[in-house]
Amino acid sequence: MSFPDTIRNAYTQRGLAPFFGPNIDGDWADKYAHAIYSINYASLAIMQIEERITTSAKPETIFSIYADVERWNTWDPDTKSSFLKGPFAIGSKGRICPTKGNAVPMELTALTPNRSFTVQCKIPLFKMVFDHELSLSEAGTEVLHRVVFSGPLTFILGRIVGAQVRKGLPKTLLSLKRLAESQA
Repeated sequence: MSFPDTIRNAYTQRGLAPFFGPNIDGDWADKYAHAIYSINYASLAIMQIEERITTSAKPETIFSIYADVERWNTWDPDTKSSFLKGPFAIGSKGRICPTKGNAVPMELTALTPNRSFTVQCKIPLFKMVFDHELSLSEAGTEVLHRVVFSGPLTFILGRIVGAQVRKGLPKTLLSLKRLAESQA
Protein backbone atom coordinates (compact mmCIF):
# COMPACT_ATOMS: atom_id res chain seq x y z
CA MET A 1 0.00 0.00 0.00
CA SER A 2 1.39 3.41 -0.96
CA PHE A 3 1.87 6.26 1.48
CA PRO A 4 -1.08 8.27 -0.01
CA ASP A 5 -3.30 5.16 0.23
CA THR A 6 -2.30 4.75 3.88
CA ILE A 7 -3.27 8.36 4.58
CA ARG A 8 -6.54 8.00 2.64
CA ASN A 9 -7.43 4.84 4.59
CA ALA A 10 -6.55 6.39 7.95
CA TYR A 11 -8.80 9.37 7.28
CA THR A 12 -11.59 7.16 5.95
CA GLN A 13 -11.52 5.12 9.18
CA ARG A 14 -11.88 8.37 11.16
CA GLY A 15 -14.86 9.45 9.08
CA LEU A 16 -12.89 12.14 7.26
CA ALA A 17 -13.21 10.69 3.76
CA PRO A 18 -15.23 13.69 2.51
CA PHE A 19 -12.02 15.70 2.95
CA PHE A 20 -10.61 13.79 0.01
CA GLY A 21 -13.78 13.59 -2.07
CA PRO A 22 -14.90 10.53 -4.00
CA ASN A 23 -12.60 11.05 -7.00
CA ILE A 24 -9.34 12.11 -5.45
CA ASP A 25 -6.63 12.06 -8.03
CA GLY A 26 -3.42 10.18 -7.23
CA ASP A 27 -1.13 13.11 -8.08
CA TRP A 28 -2.98 15.30 -5.62
CA ALA A 29 -2.74 12.61 -2.97
CA ASP A 30 0.99 12.15 -3.58
CA LYS A 31 1.59 15.91 -3.51
CA TYR A 32 -0.30 16.50 -0.25
CA ALA A 33 0.11 13.20 1.58
CA HIS A 34 3.06 14.44 3.61
CA ALA A 35 1.18 17.57 4.73
CA ILE A 36 -1.88 15.52 5.65
CA TYR A 37 0.31 13.04 7.52
CA SER A 38 1.90 15.93 9.44
CA ILE A 39 -1.49 17.41 10.31
CA ASN A 40 -2.65 14.01 11.55
CA TYR A 41 0.26 13.80 13.97
CA ALA A 42 0.01 17.47 14.94
CA SER A 43 -3.57 16.83 16.05
CA LEU A 44 -2.10 14.69 18.83
CA ALA A 45 -0.13 17.67 20.14
CA ILE A 46 -1.01 18.65 23.66
CA MET A 47 0.41 21.47 25.73
CA GLN A 48 -0.37 22.09 29.39
CA ILE A 49 0.28 25.01 31.73
CA GLU A 50 -0.54 24.82 35.43
CA GLU A 51 -0.20 27.19 38.39
CA ARG A 52 -1.21 26.93 42.07
CA ILE A 53 -1.64 29.29 44.97
CA THR A 54 -2.82 28.84 48.57
CA THR A 55 -5.27 31.22 50.17
CA SER A 56 -6.97 31.60 53.54
CA ALA A 57 -10.32 32.11 51.76
CA LYS A 58 -12.86 29.29 51.90
CA PRO A 59 -13.67 27.29 48.76
CA GLU A 60 -17.25 28.63 48.86
CA THR A 61 -15.98 32.21 48.64
CA ILE A 62 -13.71 31.44 45.70
CA PHE A 63 -16.41 29.46 43.94
CA SER A 64 -18.87 32.36 44.24
CA ILE A 65 -16.26 34.53 42.51
CA TYR A 66 -15.91 31.93 39.75
CA ALA A 67 -19.70 31.77 39.31
CA ASP A 68 -19.86 35.52 38.62
CA VAL A 69 -18.64 35.05 35.03
CA GLU A 70 -19.34 38.61 33.88
CA ARG A 71 -16.90 39.88 36.52
CA TRP A 72 -13.96 37.57 35.69
CA ASN A 73 -12.17 40.63 34.31
CA THR A 74 -12.01 42.11 37.83
CA TRP A 75 -9.58 39.42 38.98
CA ASP A 76 -8.20 38.01 35.68
CA PRO A 77 -6.06 40.68 34.00
CA ASP A 78 -5.99 38.62 30.78
CA THR A 79 -9.81 38.69 30.43
CA LYS A 80 -11.39 41.72 28.79
CA SER A 81 -14.97 40.37 29.02
CA SER A 82 -16.86 37.13 29.56
CA PHE A 83 -20.42 35.92 29.84
CA LEU A 84 -22.58 32.79 29.88
CA LYS A 85 -26.01 32.53 28.32
CA GLY A 86 -27.65 30.85 31.27
CA PRO A 87 -26.65 29.76 34.75
CA PHE A 88 -23.21 28.70 35.94
CA ALA A 89 -23.99 25.06 35.10
CA ILE A 90 -22.73 22.26 32.88
CA GLY A 91 -23.72 22.88 29.27
CA SER A 92 -24.02 26.66 29.57
CA LYS A 93 -22.38 28.47 26.68
CA GLY A 94 -21.04 31.96 26.27
CA ARG A 95 -17.99 33.89 25.09
CA ILE A 96 -14.73 35.06 26.55
CA CYS A 97 -12.63 37.84 25.12
CA PRO A 98 -8.98 38.04 26.16
CA THR A 99 -7.27 41.42 26.49
CA LYS A 100 -5.10 40.40 23.54
CA GLY A 101 -6.95 38.59 20.78
CA ASN A 102 -10.46 37.85 19.62
CA ALA A 103 -13.48 36.63 21.57
CA VAL A 104 -13.97 32.87 21.46
CA PRO A 105 -16.96 30.69 22.29
CA MET A 106 -16.82 28.88 25.62
CA GLU A 107 -18.80 26.10 27.23
CA LEU A 108 -18.93 24.98 30.84
CA THR A 109 -18.18 21.24 30.53
CA ALA A 110 -17.70 20.11 34.15
CA LEU A 111 -18.71 21.45 37.53
CA THR A 112 -18.56 20.25 41.12
CA PRO A 113 -19.85 23.02 43.41
CA ASN A 114 -17.16 24.51 45.65
CA ARG A 115 -14.56 22.08 44.23
CA SER A 116 -13.99 22.50 40.50
CA PHE A 117 -15.20 23.59 37.09
CA THR A 118 -13.96 23.34 33.53
CA VAL A 119 -14.49 25.68 30.61
CA GLN A 120 -13.72 24.63 27.06
CA CYS A 121 -13.05 27.01 24.17
CA LYS A 122 -12.85 25.73 20.61
CA ILE A 123 -11.89 27.33 17.35
CA PRO A 124 -11.19 25.39 14.16
CA LEU A 125 -8.23 23.03 14.68
CA PHE A 126 -7.49 24.30 18.22
CA LYS A 127 -9.06 23.65 21.62
CA MET A 128 -8.34 25.22 25.01
CA VAL A 129 -9.53 23.59 28.22
CA PHE A 130 -9.41 25.65 31.41
CA ASP A 131 -9.57 23.58 34.61
CA HIS A 132 -10.12 25.27 37.98
CA GLU A 133 -9.75 23.14 41.12
CA LEU A 134 -10.07 23.92 44.82
CA SER A 135 -8.81 21.64 47.58
CA LEU A 136 -8.42 22.09 51.32
CA SER A 137 -5.03 21.70 52.94
CA GLU A 138 -3.58 22.51 56.35
CA ALA A 139 -2.37 25.83 54.94
CA GLY A 140 -5.81 26.83 53.58
CA THR A 141 -7.45 26.41 50.20
CA GLU A 142 -5.22 25.38 47.36
CA VAL A 143 -6.31 26.92 44.05
CA LEU A 144 -5.17 25.21 40.86
CA HIS A 145 -5.64 26.64 37.38
CA ARG A 146 -4.65 24.41 34.45
CA VAL A 147 -4.86 25.23 30.75
CA VAL A 148 -4.58 22.45 28.20
CA PHE A 149 -4.18 23.21 24.50
CA SER A 150 -4.83 20.56 21.87
CA GLY A 151 -5.50 20.18 18.16
CA PRO A 152 -3.50 20.48 14.96
CA LEU A 153 -2.72 24.19 15.49
CA THR A 154 -1.29 23.64 18.97
CA PHE A 155 2.23 23.79 17.59
CA ILE A 156 1.54 27.41 16.49
CA LEU A 157 -1.27 28.82 18.64
CA GLY A 158 -0.20 26.88 21.73
CA ARG A 159 3.10 28.71 21.71
CA ILE A 160 1.56 32.13 21.13
CA VAL A 161 -1.36 31.80 23.54
CA GLY A 162 0.69 29.62 25.89
CA ALA A 163 3.31 32.34 26.36
CA GLN A 164 0.57 34.80 27.37
CA VAL A 165 -1.04 32.26 29.71
CA ARG A 166 2.29 31.27 31.28
CA LYS A 167 3.06 34.93 31.97
CA GLY A 168 -0.43 35.88 33.16
CA LEU A 169 -1.54 32.89 35.23
CA PRO A 170 0.50 33.74 38.36
CA LYS A 171 -0.91 37.30 38.27
CA THR A 172 -4.44 35.94 37.81
CA LEU A 173 -4.12 33.64 40.82
CA LEU A 174 -2.64 36.36 42.99
CA SER A 175 -5.48 38.71 42.04
CA LEU A 176 -8.08 35.99 42.72
CA LYS A 177 -6.48 35.32 46.12
CA ARG A 178 -6.59 39.03 47.07
CA LEU A 179 -10.24 39.36 46.02
CA ALA A 180 -11.32 36.19 47.83
CA GLU A 181 -9.47 37.12 51.02
CA SER A 182 -10.99 40.62 50.96
CA GLN A 183 -14.46 39.02 50.91
CA ALA A 184 -13.74 36.67 53.83
